[in-house]
Amino acid sequence: MKKSIFIYGSCVSRDVIRVNNDLFDLIDYYARSSWISASSDRIRFPADKSRLESNFQNRMLQRDFMSMAFSALRDKVADFYLLDLVDERFGVFPTANSYITQINELNRSGLLKHITHDALVEFGSDVHFELFRKSALENLDLLTRSNLYVIQHRWADTSLERNDVPLQLGRTSQEWQDLYERYFNLLRNLNINIISVPDYLCISTINHKWGLAPFHYIDDFYTYVATTLLS
Repeated sequence: MKKSIFIYGSCVSRDVIRVNNDLFDLIDYYARSSWISASSDRIRFPADKSRLESNFQNRMLQRDFMSMAFSALRDKVADFYLLDLVDERFGVFPTANSYITQINELNRSGLLKHITHDALVEFGSDVHFELFRKSALENLDLLTRSNLYVIQHRWADTSLERNDVPLQLGRTSQEWQDLYERYFNLLRNLNINIISVPDYLCISTINHKWGLAPFHYIDDFYTYVATTLLS
């Protein structure tokens, strides 16, 4: 019998279901919304028409503006809740008493110019880390559920085919790895369940559905996560 699963994260978590769709039924998928934004006050979604043609991408933006991810995690009933931190890399824009996630879809939508915001709070900065820590503490009862897991993984710097993996937002995989270290140390100290994927599985491939990237992995990566969940 398939297990139900709710995902809050990126394609890293979503592809666990894509590769192992015979094992899981996806309840819902929340993407491109940082923990900081999801813990902040809701803000009004601009009335101006988005330039995005994808319903999924527009829904991601709306959910981020409405700070819905953690509320959905509390309300949705599933056998497993699977999270990853890849989309934290974008940083957040402060907006009055709230935050929105700085994602590519927000820029392409044309909506950012209609929102009063301050300078980007960059991922890895002390300010961003403290905001992230505050978010984790505010949602600790949820994040420490026995059936909630966060995937930790090394950012791939090579592929199965020996290709170099392209930079992500101008940083190497090792630079991202170093920036993420204290975030995962925080989660461990808070006793949040972490699935640590072995480094030998953290390699990309030109045959990945979404292309070569430091967080697009070989299928064995996703099978390892699925097997760990079910065990």
